[in-house]
Amino acid sequence: MGINRLETMSVVRLTQRELWVAVIPQLLHYFR
Repeated sequence: MGINRLETMSVVRLTQRELWVAVIPQLLHYFR
């Protein structure tokens, strides 16, 4: 169970990271 939970957390973090990489440039362009 512990390993499975860790894998899920890493996947969630990776997804959040990709989301930020996709969103931040748009935010910078919007505020510019």
